[in-house]
Amino acid sequence: MSEFQLPDYIILTVYFGEYSSRIKRNIPNDTRRCLMGLGRAPSLPQKVNDKMAGEFIIPYEFSLVKGEHEGPKGMTKVAVGATTKYRYIGASDKLDQVTRAIYNVCNELKDSESLKWSTFEVYLARRVLVE
Repeated sequence: MSEFQLPDYIILTVYFGEYSSRIKRNIPNDTRRCLMGLGRAPSLPQKVNDKMAGEFIIPYEFSLVKGEHEGPKGMTKVAVGATTKYRYIGASDKLDQVTRAIYNVCNELKDSESLKWSTFEVYLARRVLVE
């Protein structure tokens, strides 16, 4: 068995609770701002790095998770969640604390009026092949 190697990335996927795209259409955009650390508070990367007293995660990529939704005109595609990839630049002995900080910050933010997250998942990813 090989020895443990640090992940290159921490991937966070959040899923939105019930929302109407007509009434709360800013939920996906506010989530993007929060997860990528853009503009308005709250900023998840900043909160995690502040809790850890250093820079441990850097936002890298963002995408919406699309799903089908029964609307008045039939099935439509709407954002049901979002995925963000963070570059992990911390030490190996801090990885567990950083993932715990992400978990705690997500729990704090998930009931925010502008976000409305129902659940979230945290993954560790390692690049295995580069050409």
